Amino acid sequence: MKNFYPVPRRHRPGGMDILYEDEFIYVINKYSGVLSCPTRHREKFNALDILTSYMRRGNSALRKHVFPVHRLDRDTSGVMVFAKTYSVQQAMKEVWRGARKFYLAAVEGRFGCRFGKFDSVLAEDTDLFMHSVDEQVSGECVKGKRAVTEFAVLGEAGCVSIVKVKLVTGRKNQIRVHFSENGHPLLGDVKYNPGGRFHGRLCLHSKEVFFLHPCSGDLMHFDTAIPDVFMEIAPGFSEEDWESVSV
Repeated sequence: MKNFYPVPRRHRPGGMDILYEDEFIYVINKYSGVLSCPTRHREKFNALDILTSYMRRGNSALRKHVFPVHRLDRDTSGVMVFAKTYSVQQAMKEVWRGARKFYLAAVEGRFGCRFGKFDSVLAEDTDLFMHSVDEQVSGECVKGKRAVTEFAVLGEAGCVSIVKVKLVTGRKNQIRVHFSENGHPLLGDVKYNPGGRFHGRLCLHSKEVFFLHPCSGDLMHFDTAIPDVFMEIAPGFSEEDWESVSV
């Protein structure tokens, strides 16, 4: 991480770790339970506002603010990228389409295979739930978007599987919907797995990301530590297990 100015402790951001900072972007490790951006209810504790306050270093008169490149669900932890200007945000969004994004998840049940792939069209209903749809319903085109998720099973603990997920596309709730619809809902997912067996937190973590820097063109790589919850679910699971399998 590069800090351009000394930052008093009282201005250091909560709810996240800053993994990297330069004059163009921030890369953070967002904690589970922290919104990526404020909703229409204008919740104050969200990553965008926290980072904007951090950028201003406690001087609210500064008009600086950050711009989200992508989003994570509130209860999903892990790597997020923000831009420091609108123009960098637009350039970063182009770069993000080619980024390689890997998630760690704990899901219910065991798979009959080591590797798998989900490919469907996802659409949002009036209750704001995402689900797979047929592209044609009653002769009318459904306004959905193709979603592709690839995964590899890293280990099993009882009736729980630990999986490495490659997010090929980036649709809303994509990983959660794909695994739930295919009989392996994520642990702690109260939206797509109500009444599930584990409610400590959503067991989904944006662990590792590769992307090209929008200004320098350098390959950027960020890898975060495995959250404690996965160690509790599968004692003995380690970074070596994560690195041992490619998706």
